[in-house]
Amino acid sequence: MRRALLGDSRSPCACAAQLLLRGLILSLAAAPASAGQCVFYLKASTASFEARVYDPDSGKDRRALPGRIPTADVLWDHSYEKIYWLDGHLVKRAWWLGKGKAPWPVPLPEELGKPYAWWLDWRGLKVVRRDPEKLELWEHVAAKKTWRMFERERLLEPATRDRQASSVLYDWNSRRRDKPLQELLAGMQGNSHLHEIRWNGTRESGTGWIAFYGQDGCGLRVQVTRDDAGAHVVAPLYHWCEKQEKGTLIFGEPDSLGFAPVSFGEASPWLLVGGEPSMNDPKVLKLKNGAVRKTFPVGATHAVWIPCPR
Repeated sequence: MRRALLGDSRSPCACAAQLLLRGLILSLAAAPASAGQCVFYLKASTASFEARVYDPDSGKDRRALPGRIPTADVLWDHSYEKIYWLDGHLVKRAWWLGKGKAPWPVPLPEELGKPYAWWLDWRGLKVVRRDPEKLELWEHVAAKKTWRMFERERLLEPATRDRQASSVLYDWNSRRRDKPLQELLAGMQGNSHLHEIRWNGTRESGTGWIAFYGQDGCGLRVQVTRDDAGAHVVAPLYHWCEKQEKGTLIFGEPDSLGFAPVSFGEASPWLLVGGEPSMNDPKVLKLKNGAVRKTFPVGATHAVWIPCPR
């Protein structure tokens, strides 16, 4: 009776359960570890970029893509499985979190010319063609390796065509499912952090601080300047902890009279900071004390946090 209650290791049910448990353990051991956060950035040369990725946990800095890319027109799919970039008349692709042979590049339609815009939605690749009188949305049919025109909008009088094209493009873009590099950059600009600021006095004072999520009592001491384009967090930027009178200067010059907006973003225990709008002169620091972990080389731009590639 005791053996029946505990489960007889020689019974069919017990053997099946043991095999199932063993298979689960082996599958978990074989599964790749979840990706941490790395810095993707571009290193500029005369007429192209080298895409690189830096892992602050390991300190490794390596090339992210084979060869060089002509523009910063880069995006990831919604789950960061693949990275896409535009290279002439091709949309090139590579695995980011996945693994296997690099997928074949997708040739753009011959009649398209240079895309007015391109992105991914749940159906796949979309590109936009614009001529003086119309806007066309083309869709890549992956199963047939062909393109078809998906939508067309006739543009009206010349004086209103730019405004109409912008409106149509905004509507078409609302269906996208991807992570463009430009969107990730925009999410790190200082004005995207305004809602996090604890102001010193009133909002008109222009100074305050932003608490770090991963470090109690520490954060950024910020200064906000407003112009016709809106509000901007500007240099100098200080790392500040409670009981400190001033904090530690981490970006910009304290005596600078110039207008220098800054971008920043956390990936605990690290902070990435650089100059707007393209995250110029980026550096990675420790959230705990503001110590510099890495200063990126001259010419580094477009630095953002993304999952580390496998």
